[in-house]
Amino acid sequence: MIRALAHVCFTVSDLDAAPAFHAGALGIGDLADRRYEEEILPLARHRCVGTVCFKTFGAGKLLGDTEGYSRPLGSHPRAKVSSGGEGPAGELRLPHLAVETCVRYTLTADPDVALLGVSFPNEQDAALSAAGALGPFSGEEMADVRRRAAEAVAEKGPCWWNPGG
Repeated sequence: MIRALAHVCFTVSDLDAAPAFHAGALGIGDLADRRYEEEILPLARHRCVGTVCFKTFGAGKLLGDTEGYSRPLGSHPRAKVSSGGEGPAGELRLPHLAVETCVRYTLTADPDVALLGVSFPNEQDAALSAAGALGPFSGEEMADVRRRAAEAVAEKGPCWWNPGG
């Protein structure tokens, strides 16, 4: 038996086209298109549609030197150690954010469910620790995290989950 139906929502019209759905899946995070957070999330709440949000870590781009999902920056000139790639000990050379910052941002947006997409026990531990550690960001802090997130992915390829990539 099906208990609930979900629909991936990229625009308000996607949510309008799916009135029978019980949950909407959308990207929420410091890198996600602002329309998800500013338009779709409040509309879903107003309509009593649950939200399942993803991309807290921007496919890993916010946490490390990757084009996403652990793909190396090999095709990018800054992937060279001399110009920004990983050093011999795996040291990050490009800007990045902390797990705690990403999780706190998503929880401040207040989705019903946040899919974090952690791969290893240490990542899970860090995410769970962050979830219970601090309260919500202020509006100014949210804006600062978005600015830093944009800097962190500037040279890591497109954000394919956002409209227009």
